[in-house]
Parts: sequence; structure tokens; C-alpha cells
Amino acid sequence: MIQDLNRAIDHTLLKADATEAQILELCQEAREYSFFSVCVNSAWVSFCKNTLKGSGVKVVSVVGFPLGANISSVKAFETEQALKAGAEEIDMVLNVGALKSKKLNEVEQDIKAVVTAAAGFPVKVILETSSLSDQEIIEALFIRINNAIHN
Repeated sequence: MIQDLNRAIDHTLLKADATEAQILELCQEAREYSFFSVCVNSAWVSFCKNTLKGSGVKVVSVVGFPLGANISSVKAFETEQALKAGAEEIDMVLNVGALKSKKLNEVEQDIKAVVTAAAGFPVKVILETSSLSDQEIIEALFIRINNAIHN
């Protein structure tokens, strides 16, 4: 039962000042408890991939973290580089400013740019819900649903 729950956990360390020792500890915990993945900034992807080799624990990289305000081509490039380094999934931060500005097409195009760059690898969209109204959360969810239908 616990093992099943553990396989649903993304063990995450996204602090800008995370040290190699802390990332190593994250990987060791993920291996020990058979977590689904470790989620790290793209600079740590290769290190985690090597550290977790043979463990069954996936490496997830964030894109556009923490603000989501990067231009889409930058998020797409970061996606490509993270995958080259060994990431097996991408967690992108939604452009909150564009959503709040009601630029829903821009938000959708941003998501599509990352999904296209991911070339079939899973992409999750991070919603900073503490910065969003209930209506904005609903709008963001429909953008994601619409995007999934069209890909």
C-alpha cells in the first residue's frame, strides 16, 4: 500500500541554493522509498540521471521556474536541453501574467511550444494557484484541456 503511494510522489528540491549534497540526498531518498521521480531544476538533471541509474526513479525538470514569465522559445529551449540531459518529464510553469491579462491564446501557445519541444515526453503545467482567482484557475484548466485535445 505505501509502495503504491510512493510511486505517485515527485520528490522535489527546487531551491536556487540547493547544493550537490542536498540533491544527492534527494536522490537517495527517492531510491530508498521508490518514489516516482525527483523533480529538480534543469542544471541538476544530468547529475540526478547518473545518480539514479537503474533505480526506476524518473528525473523531472522544471521549465520556466519559478515565475513562468519566460518567453515561449526560452521554455522550449530549456525543455529540449533538459531532455538531452536525461529528463523524462517536464513540469512547466504557466505564464500567470498572460493568464491574468486574459491572453488565453498566448497561454495556450506557450503550453504548445513546450509540448512540441518535449517531443512526446510527458508535460505537466504548474499553476501557481495562490496567485490566481477561482475563475482564473478554471480558465487555465480549460486551456490545458483544450491543448491536450489538439495534440
